[in-house]
Amino acid sequence: MFFSSNPPIHSWKNKVIWIIGASSGIGAALASVLAKKGAHLVLSARSLDKLNEVARTCDSFSTSHTTILPCDILSEEEINATYQRVKLYHQKIDLVIIASGTYDALSIKEFNPQQLPAVINTIETNLTGYYRVISHIIPDFIKNGAGGLAMISSVAGYSGLPRALAYAPTKAALNNLAEGLYAELHPHHIGIYIICPGFVATPMTANNHFPMPALIEVDEAAQAIILGLEKGQFEIHFPKRFTLFLQFLRRLPRSWYIKIISYFFHKNSIL
Repeated sequence: MFFSSNPPIHSWKNKVIWIIGASSGIGAALASVLAKKGAHLVLSARSLDKLNEVARTCDSFSTSHTTILPCDILSEEEINATYQRVKLYHQKIDLVIIASGTYDALSIKEFNPQQLPAVINTIETNLTGYYRVISHIIPDFIKNGAGGLAMISSVAGYSGLPRALAYAPTKAALNNLAEGLYAELHPHHIGIYIICPGFVATPMTANNHFPMPALIEVDEAAQAIILGLEKGQFEIHFPKRFTLFLQFLRRLPRSWYIKIISYFFHKNSIL
């Protein structure tokens, strides 16, 4: 693949991995897998109780102690303070995984001014929060000539989707951002990974009231991500039986894509 030139990861042992959004879902599953592989983990999220549960699981798999640093990706002050603490504990960070995200089903038929705060929260969590993290870690990565950033996006970012009028645009922006970061940072030997899952059984998708084709368990998602990181893939997407079909759809003329998606959603009484 053209975008498979991130540095491959041959071993996770003693690698320092900071996972933001590690309290549940894909972030928590990644923490468990990486703990088994011997990585030194720093786990961040808003919920201290949930982080403690994840850390206990990780510590049962590994002799390396898991560091817990709660923070809110919506707060610049907390992100800054947490990053400074990470640097106190570890001389360098090998990989930052940002797995924070939120989803509120949003249809234009239901949209009104009262829903604007939810839209703003989605943008702040799924996009602006990522910029907060990037603004701190990238200068040090460039100075060190090493490091990696993996961002959890979604196939919802490939093209517009009904009932995802806030969520999907933030993921599209992440995909775009990752391409720009890769172009600028590859010469500095910094790995950039954009992760585009299909439907994964997490607390975020539990509230979906529509068919979710090729739904997979979170452990399967974590394994696919780890494999993609190890291969140095720029875009890590899965399950292939679903994501390759969506990639085909987005290459069709736009009018065709819109008709196909509209037909699917109307047929399943989602609109």
